[in-house]
Amino acid sequence: MKKFSLASALAILAIGFGFETEVAAQPKGWVVDCKTDRMTDVRSCLIAKAVWSEAARQYLMLAITDDRVGIVAKGTGSGARARIRVDGGTLFETSDCSRGMCSFDREKSIEIIKLIEDGRRALIEFAFQTGQVVGPEEIPINGYAEALAKPGSTSSK
Repeated sequence: MKKFSLASALAILAIGFGFETEVAAQPKGWVVDCKTDRMTDVRSCLIAKAVWSEAARQYLMLAITDDRVGIVAKGTGSGARARIRVDGGTLFETSDCSRGMCSFDREKSIEIIKLIEDGRRALIEFAFQTGQVVGPEEIPINGYAEALAKPGSTSSK
């Protein structure tokens, strides 16, 4: 069974942040991409939502694969840390970063995903090693379960 790795899934979306036009056209919607392995029929999805950071003049993206959560910011340099807080609850922080992406370990990700499924809003923040911080920005997260149940695009691997 081959699933998306968070790094490869986010790389697809983050290359040049090429989905900015979709986000601008649907600012309240989730972007969903699901693939079904033709040999095993296992479905694996990437679901993402972005928010505009006026102060940093760029998008900040929350991206979720089957069992990983990541935060992506378009910028120069590598990430140092990312933080998320769902509905004013527990603050989760990670320093597992590469380029403009930070991801949470599997255990924390599963906990965050459960909160997002029933949540209304999240605060997300991304810090570069240069000291530049994007956020915290509030992002509406309602509709996650519905978006995942009705993916916007599906294709075979």
